[in-house]
Amino acid sequence: MRKKFFELLQGGYSNFMNKEKTLVIVFAIIFFVTIIFTGCNIKEDKIKKDCEKWYASQGEKFSSDYMEINKIYEVNNHTIVFYLNRGEAMVINTIVLGDIRITQSDTNFPLVWHKGDIFELTEAYDKKILSYKDAKNIKDIIDKLYAN
Repeated sequence: MRKKFFELLQGGYSNFMNKEKTLVIVFAIIFFVTIIFTGCNIKEDKIKKDCEKWYASQGEKFSSDYMEINKIYEVNNHTIVFYLNRGEAMVINTIVLGDIRITQSDTNFPLVWHKGDIFELTEAYDKKILSYKDAKNIKDIIDKLYAN
């Protein structure tokens, strides 16, 4: 099987696949992999810029150049819950979303990016950006992160 695969890549089995088709497939794979990884960086850069604007609207100056986004997970296509590492103090903190209580041990609060706007977790839940199921999933993920 392995030998047949390498023969195929080298242009063997000319009646099945020729060199031109092989090159097209290789370039298509490279193209899609590049798009996927570039898209991730673009989204993270967009979140950083939106955070910078959000902090500025609250009277804080926090440059996106120094932001480190940690523990990103995507709720859906337009909503991402993430931690912004600000080097804050270690304290016990509880976030309440309906009857769900999320306890964490630092002040790097989870934030929500939704269609270019930044929300605190409770605000996003209250505005129905996050569902009850999302809140339960977020709690499970945060519990696992702090269990380690």
